[in-house]
Amino acid sequence: MPTAGLRVSGSQLVNTGPDDRDRIVAALLLRDPDADLLLVTADGYGRRLKARSLHQPEKLNAKARSLVARRSPIAGAGVIDGGETVCVLTTQRIIPLDLSDLPVTETTRARPLLKLAPDETIITLLPTPTP
Repeated sequence: MPTAGLRVSGSQLVNTGPDDRDRIVAALLLRDPDADLLLVTADGYGRRLKARSLHQPEKLNAKARSLVARRSPIAGAGVIDGGETVCVLTTQRIIPLDLSDLPVTETTRARPLLKLAPDETIITLLPTPTP
């Protein structure tokens, strides 16, 4: 969300809704509108998209539209800075994830990223170390 038009005080940047189903899982500082973003769901699905494709609501405190068409909650989000590997933390292990064949999509459809055990869920994405 562009910050140039925001007031310093009294602006609500995020509206997660009136219930407990919505929660903030990541806050990302995007310096490049052409950056690729990765969204990962708790059940092992994900979507790669361009930062510039994010819809900006008309009002600052309005709910935005859904970014992933799955009932599983988003567990992690990250910026892909030229690297094609990220690490995923699950309830049982840390898994390196190769993103080289995950295309950038304009739809909200997520693709399977990992095969998880029946009682395993993704907790978050781990920060990728910078060289």
